[in-house]
Amino acid sequence: MTRQLVTIGPDATVEQAMEIFTTRRCRHLPVLSAGGARVGLISIGDISRWLFDTHQAEAQQLRPYIAGGVPA
Repeated sequence: MTRQLVTIGPDATVEQAMEIFTTRRCRHLPVLSAGGARVGLISIGDISRWLFDTHQAEAQQLRPYIAGGVPA
């Protein structure tokens, strides 16, 4: 538990969330609207999964290009 709660807004980027997770060494961030209402909760696992899925999709798109299968 932390004494000073760190939150993030729904418009925050993945990079901003990663920065908070890294610098604050936390695993969960409450997501609050501009009015302070709880919108959700994001975890470092959510970010890790998103990064994995993004990199996986990028790799799948690049495989044919690297193999020379993409027409010019």
